[in-house]
Amino acid sequence: MADNKMEISTKLAYNFIIDMKKKEINPIEKGQIIKEYMEQNKKGLRELSRETAIPLTTLKGWIDYAKMTIEEYEKLIKDGKTKTDIHKMVKNDKSVNSPLDITLKETMIRLRPYILHTEISGETQNLISELKNIIARLELNIERNHINK
Repeated sequence: MADNKMEISTKLAYNFIIDMKKKEINPIEKGQIIKEYMEQNKKGLRELSRETAIPLTTLKGWIDYAKMTIEEYEKLIKDGKTKTDIHKMVKNDKSVNSPLDITLKETMIRLRPYILHTEISGETQNLISELKNIIARLELNIERNHINK
């Protein structure tokens, strides 16, 4: 009887995966469901792609989201990140750990082209100073938390 339940459960999960293309499901949940299904059924991405007719890149993209929690995803959305922004972040970063990591990496990428920029206004100097203060406070907070652990 237990084998029959597992067989039904596996079929339901399989059909759910096929239906995912149509459903508006949280991308984190999609990634977690597919990852768990693959682990439980010992399937690789290519095999699942062939069986479901879902492109390999689509499955990979969904699984990439499993690198973060629903809370982290919702925080990024709340902070104004688009689904496309978040997808690019998880796709390009193999070790997405937190919204802070993502924000810092995104900021670094955006600032790099200006490293050799020579025209600096008073507003630019004020913003750089404010950014330095934020980083100093962040470092201090991290040190305090690290010492207390």
